Amino acid sequence: MKSSRVVLALWVGVGLGLSACWPFGGGSTSAYMEGRYTLSPLPRPWKIVDPGGADNAWWHKQAGATLYTDSNCEKGYSDSALSRLARAQAAAIEAPELVSENTHTLAKRAAYTAHYSGHVDGVPVGVTTTVLKKGNCIYDFVLIAPVSAAEALRNDYDSHIASFRIKK
Repeated sequence: MKSSRVVLALWVGVGLGLSACWPFGGGSTSAYMEGRYTLSPLPRPWKIVDPGGADNAWWHKQAGATLYTDSNCEKGYSDSALSRLARAQAAAIEAPELVSENTHTLAKRAAYTAHYSGHVDGVPVGVTTTVLKKGNCIYDFVLIAPVSAAEALRNDYDSHIASFRIKK
């Protein structure tokens, strides 16, 4: 019962997270650069799942975690600060608390990664989000996991995101 509640709560969180950029300029568009990037595969037991409104999504059944990547270009682009865009992703959880943050370079672009803790439907979760921009596109990556698994999955997240390359 509790396991299915966690799964449901995490999927609700992903759905809310996908809509987090809408206040900054709209939903997805069919812009040429949207979705044009590569990432290395995630190790087992991550499984590709229906991404809904995102570009890609993966599910880790044992941990009850979701990782997704998304891009928004042109109408979906916002010139907001990277930290503000990351906070918008964390808005999917109740009472998000910033645990740590880091400004770094990803794919030769300025990037921002933040780790939050909070709750989704009363379930304690950790959210890691990374945001970067290139041209008129925003790229964001989000890991949502139960607090008990969030730290253990961070290496998968970090390795996956480090492989990010924008296609020309």
